Order: sequence, then structure tokens, then C-alpha cells
Amino acid sequence: MQIGTGTKIRDYVVISLIARGGMGEIFLAREELLNRQVVLKRLQSGLTSQEEFYRRFVNEARIQAQLKHPNIIQLFNFFEQDGDYFMVLEYFPGITLLELSGNTGPIPERRCLRIFEQLASALNYAHSLGVIHRDIKAQNIMVDPANGDLVKILDFGIARILGDAHLTRQGNYVGTPLYMSPEQLLGQPDVDHRTDIYSAGVLLYELLSGSLPYAGGADSEYELKRRVLEQSFPDPREKYPHISQATVDLLRRLTAKDRNDRPFKLILPSAATTFGPAEPLPDWTPPSAGEQVSPSPPDPAPQKRGPWLWLAVALLALLLGLALLEVFGVTNFVGGGDDGWDLSEDPEWSEATLPEGMVLVKGGSFQIGTGQENTVSNLPAKVKVSSFLIGKHEVTQAEWIAVMGGNPSTYEGLDHPVETVSWYGAVEYCLRRSEQEGLTPCYRISTSPDPGNLNPEDPYRWTVVVDWDASGYRLPTETEWEFAARGGNLSRGYLYSGSNSLNDVGWYGKTSAKTRPVGGKSANELGIHDMTGNVWEWCWDWHRGNGYRFLKGTDPRGADNDSLRVMRGGSTINQDPSYCTVFKRNAKAPHESYKYIGFRVCRAAR
Repeated sequence: MQIGTGTKIRDYVVISLIARGGMGEIFLAREELLNRQVVLKRLQSGLTSQEEFYRRFVNEARIQAQLKHPNIIQLFNFFEQDGDYFMVLEYFPGITLLELSGNTGPIPERRCLRIFEQLASALNYAHSLGVIHRDIKAQNIMVDPANGDLVKILDFGIARILGDAHLTRQGNYVGTPLYMSPEQLLGQPDVDHRTDIYSAGVLLYELLSGSLPYAGGADSEYELKRRVLEQSFPDPREKYPHISQATVDLLRRLTAKDRNDRPFKLILPSAATTFGPAEPLPDWTPPSAGEQVSPSPPDPAPQKRGPWLWLAVALLALLLGLALLEVFGVTNFVGGGDDGWDLSEDPEWSEATLPEGMVLVKGGSFQIGTGQENTVSNLPAKVKVSSFLIGKHEVTQAEWIAVMGGNPSTYEGLDHPVETVSWYGAVEYCLRRSEQEGLTPCYRISTSPDPGNLNPEDPYRWTVVVDWDASGYRLPTETEWEFAARGGNLSRGYLYSGSNSLNDVGWYGKTSAKTRPVGGKSANELGIHDMTGNVWEWCWDWHRGNGYRFLKGTDPRGADNDSLRVMRGGSTINQDPSYCTVFKRNAKAPHESYKYIGFRVCRAAR
């Protein structure tokens, strides 16, 4: 198909040719129905029959369709016409950062950081969805000086969605060498989102200094690669002196040659100095499966008491328990009661001292799984749970945006639960929120493959190690989740979290086709909302089938390995109310994200 000014393709009338590249052409067009200017991007006709180019073009469209962020160009449509493939994209009337830098030379630091903040927000959002750009450069980013330097990332043409690593063969690299990370230049097969962090650092250097690092006098790709791999990253103040030390320090972190020394998320200088070193920590060897981290030293031995005192207490407790059994006719323990649990070490929490949005669940014991059909694989298990704090509601989209930037959710609403979040995304949120609030993170993350992850389709396979005594946020274990959902020690044995009537306490498939604002239904006995319905909630544990054989004893944390992570609570896609019961288990691969999966946070009560 020949395309020129005035050519009409479906509802789009071509205005002019913007650019022509190796994979296709880009046109400015007018969408007649909505009377707006758009960009038409066409894959060259001769390439549609070549599987690799066709796959990359479709991959770009698939990626763009996922990304909904104010600093990323939006995809409006994707279609095939007479054997050609077209993307319809948002038109943005700005200039590229390359043009801006070329026009002005070094850009003042404050303006640079305003531009960089928008780029960081967009990339952090894309990374939270598992999208790696891999070609961040000044030509691919536009800015509109007439609109407060609004920034838009243009091109995800060689971006990768996790699981599509086959688009680039091992040993080859794609991107622009002047901006590439060392691992990308070396063609390493496990390049992750930190390559974008490096490239963003190179771009920040370019904006601050008016030139690219390593470029001067590099007359071959070999020489450029040697400089990137061997030479120290230059100080931008050698080109332009009016740059603060905090920004230079951030620049060095972003462009560290070892990706483990880079921040795990793009941040600004103020964040870098406030929050301290980013995870993962360098020089860390993943533990063997099931190993715990940094156990706290044992508490001092309690003061001894006479045996007669303990005997009297035991007899009194026994008599009281028998009396309660007689009064209430209890024959099967289904949740609640401290069962002799020692709470003497729990802090004295009150409404005034509890962190905002958190509920104290006092320790106790119960039979996890009680209430469902007792088959051989689903026999309940008696467990004990230490006191812990848990979110009064699921993490909202407003809370997610405040920590992560951007919003991955399908059903947008700041007071709705965040969804379309993978288990890895939930873990990273807990880590970042802990840092922001000055708490000790519970999680340490390494991209070294987790030996406990048995899922061959998981392209992440992060090793995540937990310090259970740390003060920061984490996901609840499956045991903690069910104990809280049942109402803890105040449990009345309800089928759903807070009632035997699902309509009273939960949004599910017969009452809502999409998520609803958190807290819109009645709370359970502990004052916790939405543990039934709205969205499924990630838990810490590996799934390992449908049984409870790994959930026994004190504070069980599940199996050491599996291919799936546990979800609990049901969602608005579930027509069958049984999915929303307090004992129903479900599971998904940790790298998967769906519009019906969210999470809530948990903290140690100590």
C-alpha cells in the first residue's frame, strides 16, 4: 500500500510523513471520528512475512497496550489493513531530549531533575509490570517545554515483556551502544530492568553536561565497549561545574558497573540520601532452601516461679476451659482463642500507637482449613500464630502510586485495591514502603535464581529472603492471613470473613463485575475489611498442592519450594461464593499479574 498525504486508512487520514526507519514508517494523521491528531506507525510491507520483525512489531503493540502512564505515549489502536500492520498512537507535540540538549547545551540541574523525575516515574511503572525498555536514549524521549517540560517516552520497539526473552538470541544485544549497560554490551542473556536504570543515568549525565560519557574519540564499537567496561564513569562537573554533590552521587549509583550496586528503582537525589542503600545488597550469597536470615538472639530466660503457682494456674485454666465447653457445646475447634499462648512479650498497642491503617491481631491458635470438606489432602492442621499487624484493607491504588509511581490497575480508582500486581511486585512494594517510612526492610532481593522456585516459565525467579523480626512491611503468611480473616481470638466461626452472609462482607461476582472502593462492606470481628472478595490477595507461602501438611506447629511459613504462590480471599470474578470463604486456597505463578489479584501488607508486632 502506497501512503501519502490524504491517504485514508480506516478512520485515519494521513497528514504527513514524520519518519522512516528500518522497520517501518511513522505518519501524522487525523482521526476523523474523534477529530484528533494521532500517529500511525506501519510495519514495512516487506517485513510482514519475516517472522522476527513481525513478532517484534506485534510485541511492541502488546507492550504499549499494557502501559497507561502520563509519561508514556498511549496506544489507541492496533489493526491489520491489506496485509500491513498499523499502530495508532497518541500524538505529542514536543521535541526530543536530544533536540532540547542540542539547542541549550547543559541543562540547569533543577530542570534536569524535573525531567528525570518524570522519566523515573514512567520507567518504575513499566518495570512494575515486568516491562524492560532496553533502549532509553535522548532520541526516544520527548519533552514539551510549552507544557511545563512534560515528558513522554516514545518507543518500546525493542522492549521486552518478561517471558519473551526469546526475541533476542543469547550473545546478541539490541539498543544504542552509547547508552548501554555493561551487561547489555556483553550480550548477557539475563539482562533485567537495571539496564534501564543504567541508561537513565547516562541520559541524566548527558542532560547535565551536554555530552555523552565515553564518546569522545571512541572511533570503534570495540573501543567504546572497552571504555564502558574498564573506565570509571566520568564526573559531569568536568563539563559543567554547577551540579550538586547529591546529584553526582546519584549518577554514580545509577551507572555502577555491577548492577547489584545500582538502585533497584529509579530515585531522585533527595530519595537517595534519605532512604540509604537500595536493595539488593552486594556480596550476598543466596541461602539454601528454607534457610532463615539473621535470627534474633534468644531473649533472656524468664524469672523462675514456684511449681505450685504454675500448677494452680494450669488447674484454673483447665476448669475454665471445661466450663466454656459445657456452656457453648463446643465439639470442634474452628478458630479463635489463645489456647495458652504466651503473649507476655507483645507490646502494649493502643489505637493511638498503632500505625495508621493497621490492625493488631493478637497471637493464638486455631485449626487452619477447618470448615471445608475434610478429604485426605485437605485435613485441617492445628497451628499457633504469634501476634502481628495486618492492613485494615487491601493496598489501595493511591498507596501504590505513593510508593511505586504509576498505576498498573485495570479498574482505576485511588480508593480501589491496586491489582494487576505480580507477587514480585507486591514484595518490592513492601521493601520500598519500608524504606520510605524509615523501617528496617523485611525483604532482601537477589536476582540469582531461587532454588525453591520450580517454575520453568518464571523469567524472574528472584531469591527473596525474609527477616521475620524486622520492623518493615511484608506479605502475610497463609496462616496469618487465615487467622486474621477468621477474626483471630474474637472469631465467631463465620464462613466468610465477618459473616455467614457473603453479601454483608464481600464484593464478588454476583454483586460486582469490577473492584470496589476498600472498606465498602462490613468489617470482620477484628475490624478488618475485604478479606472476603474484591481481589485475591497474595500470601508469602509456596502452594504445594491443596493440603495443609506444611502448615503445622508455630508460625508455619509453608513449603520450601513449588512453582506457585498462595492467594487467598476470592475476588469479583468469582461467581461461586465458596471461593470467598476464609479457608479457600488458590495459587498463581509469582511472575503472573491479573486484574483480580492484589494484596495487603503485614508487619511484626514486636
